[in-house]
Amino acid sequence: MNLQPAASFGLFLAAANAAAFAAFFIDKRRAENGGWRISEKTLLVLAFYGGSLGALIGQQALCHKTSKQPFRARLCAIAFFHVAAATIWLVPALRKVLLDIAAPT
Repeated sequence: MNLQPAASFGLFLAAANAAAFAAFFIDKRRAENGGWRISEKTLLVLAFYGGSLGALIGQQALCHKTSKQPFRARLCAIAFFHVAAATIWLVPALRKVLLDIAAPT
């Protein structure tokens, strides 16, 4: 399979978000049924490695861990980091300004 890097990255993000949503879904069902739970650390790691949108959608759609602190704050921080990184990557002018600030000539 010869995919361009952007397409490969898009597939990775889709898989990461699907995995994060699935983990929230499974954890919610296990919580309702008294089963073995997925650790908060695992849920946050899935969000950190590209699944923040799927995690946020799962959290809100399933009403799962919506008031649990500091979990909620950590998940929001990860999502904010992803939005900031995507903005810097997608807006070349902003990226240039930040690089000029970081390494003035």
